Amino acid sequence: MSAERLGRGRLLGYGAGSVGTGVFSAVPGLLLLYYLTDMLGVPAAVAGAVLVVPKIWDVLLNPLVGAASDREAVRMGRRTRLMLAGAVGLPLAFALMFAVPSASPRCPRSSCCSACRSSSGTAG
Repeated sequence: MSAERLGRGRLLGYGAGSVGTGVFSAVPGLLLLYYLTDMLGVPAAVAGAVLVVPKIWDVLLNPLVGAASDREAVRMGRRTRLMLAGAVGLPLAFALMFAVPSASPRCPRSSCCSACRSSSGTAG
């Protein structure tokens, strides 16, 4: 069995996808805590919860999303519909995570940021 060499275009395509995944994974961990505490004035404990709650959300929801994806692949032969939803939803939720509206008593900034972080984690 001989190994087929990948062309530069295909390698660049994989690399571009990897950069997108890396940015999505690294930016919230590196910048979101600073953004919440220093830019938005959210208390540190609340900001920490904003980072932890989406992780708990992922632990609980990822098995359900994986099962839905497997059912979709069996029924349709591919996961295109779910991947398209993630491709559209992820950048939108990711951008909204840092585009927090002005604070109001009914919707604190931290809850908007947490909701967008959870949504982007689910879409990704």
